[in-house]
Amino acid sequence: MLIRKPVAEVFEAFVNPANTSKFWFTKGSGRLEAGTQVTWTWEMYNFSVPVDVKVIEPNVRILVEWRTVRRRQLKGFSNHDPMTQRLSP
Repeated sequence: MLIRKPVAEVFEAFVNPANTSKFWFTKGSGRLEAGTQVTWTWEMYNFSVPVDVKVIEPNVRILVEWRTVRRRQLKGFSNHDPMTQRLSP
C-alpha cells in the first residue's frame, strides 16, 4: 500500500486507535506501545483479536503480531522515504 502523507501523520494514524478505527478496525483497546497487548475489534464481523506490539520506533517502524485460526500474522510499517510510506503485507 502506498501512502502519500507526511511520516508523522501516517505513524500517528496507525498507533492511535482513534485514527485507525476510521480506516481499518472499528475499535482498538489502546494506543500501540512496545511490549503491550491491545485488542482490535471489527464490530461488523463480531470479531476481535489480541495484538502483541513488538516494536515501536516513532516515525520509523511499527511491528505487531496476532494469531488467527489459520496462521500467525506479522505486520510492519517502515519509513523509507519522508513523503512515501509502505505497509508490508
